[in-house]
Amino acid sequence: MSPARAPRARAVATASVPGRICLAGESLDWMTGGCSVTAAVPPRTRVTAWRADGSDALALISGPPLYRTRLVPAARAAASVHDHDVLDHMQAAARVTLRGAAELAGVVVTASTDLPVGAGCRPARP
Repeated sequence: MSPARAPRARAVATASVPGRICLAGESLDWMTGGCSVTAAVPPRTRVTAWRADGSDALALISGPPLYRTRLVPAARAAASVHDHDVLDHMQAAARVTLRGAAELAGVVVTASTDLPVGAGCRPARP
């Protein structure tokens, strides 16, 4: 009889980042190398990822405030085929991090934020 094996611990990656407000120069920092006036704010976005053995899809789970899920076949995710909805950014981030279908297969990504979605995205009034 073989000795009992302890279950393997699941490798989990977690990140938490503060929100950002931009008082002036939105996008100038990354588009042109110009200056922006920004600050970190206490509300945070949290992302966790792990691999689910035996799955051939990328799973995207958005908690508050969106509460959406998407299961994408790994080959489709690797080919950058999107659904044109709010989870496309999560799928694109996974695709940039894990390039091939074999790397994307079985990955589960969860995200939630305390930030108000879409706040501050309106054009300034004259």
